Amino acid sequence: MNSNRLITAIAVALITAASWLTVFDARSTKYVDDAIVQSTAAFAVARGLNAIISTAQSTQVSFSIGAGLSMTVGEMLDPLNDLVEQYSTLMKVSIISLVIQKLLLEITTDTFFKIAITASGLLVIAGLLIPKVPFQTFLLRALFSLALIRFILVFTVLANGIVEQSFLSEEIETETKRLQILHDENQDETGNELLSSKTTTELTARQEKNKDLIANLAQADFQLTSIKEKITNDIAAIDSYLNQTQSNVKTLDRIIRQDEATEHYARLKSEYQKHIEATQRQLQVINHHLEETALENEKIKQELKGRPSDWLGQAGRWISDGNAKIASMLDQASIKALKEKLDKSVESILRLMALFIFKTLILPLLFMAALMWGARQIDRVNLATLSRNSLIIDSNSTYSKYV
Repeated sequence: MNSNRLITAIAVALITAASWLTVFDARSTKYVDDAIVQSTAAFAVARGLNAIISTAQSTQVSFSIGAGLSMTVGEMLDPLNDLVEQYSTLMKVSIISLVIQKLLLEITTDTFFKIAITASGLLVIAGLLIPKVPFQTFLLRALFSLALIRFILVFTVLANGIVEQSFLSEEIETETKRLQILHDENQDETGNELLSSKTTTELTARQEKNKDLIANLAQADFQLTSIKEKITNDIAAIDSYLNQTQSNVKTLDRIIRQDEATEHYARLKSEYQKHIEATQRQLQVINHHLEETALENEKIKQELKGRPSDWLGQAGRWISDGNAKIASMLDQASIKALKEKLDKSVESILRLMALFIFKTLILPLLFMAALMWGARQIDRVNLATLSRNSLIIDSNSTYSKYV
């Protein structure tokens, strides 16, 4: 094999090996998952703002603007409401774009593509070793096409993530927090007032019941741990006895007959070991219940404070309680104060719209276009010169028809 064939074979082997690497797949998938969470949280903020504005628009308050003219709350807040709805629609588009990227990643990182690339690579290498193998051009094209599909989206997402983390992430978080402050400023001083007395009683009862359950589980855990320690000590005593007995019995006697006491303790040891395994399984179940119960109690604690433990619950509480909060703002001063706060959020909304368009739509398309252009440039290289007489491929490639 000459040097050109060797270089081609090494390149094919590297592509085949790289297709099985999971480090880039894991990082790109994690970035998309984090981006979906971030976009969904921003969408929840948008829906909360929309609920507040819509409820404020329903109040029967009008404002005099001079010369006998007046304006209702609905008319005054309508431009802001339209902007928030457009922001909400854009966030849905961003989420859909990210979900599509995640689905494509799951497809292109599937084992099918890895096996197909490996098979194509082996056939191409065989063509380099065996002269005049048919379909050499087709095999090389197939390998190049599969590798392009396998890697282009992964590297697009990774490049997008690097740019986002370097330049966009901090600004997105800052602007999202500014919108969140708008909610916090209108939130009740005490979250307990948002809960009915019936709900509070039910949550408190569940909390006390869980405390009793935790105490019982802890007691059972202590008892089983004591039993496990006792059985372990008994097994150690049996091992000591068996070792001592075996050292005292002559070799010929161990061959001819088995000591009945030795056999009895050996069976007893086997039973004790089974008891230890069963006890260990029971301890695992108890510890699992302890963790679940403690987690539930923590969530109940947050509910009693009027602050659901997860961001989705917070967004749901914000939206569901928006009517109760805004309905009380019937005086003009309160409505004007609300409008001033919403006016201050306009810049944050516009910046977030631009950032998410750039992050979820423009950047992925730019990186994918750049990678496709690079693939076309590579495809224009006369690959026949790399393998001399083993591969005959026209330098005027037609692969661009497929990409």
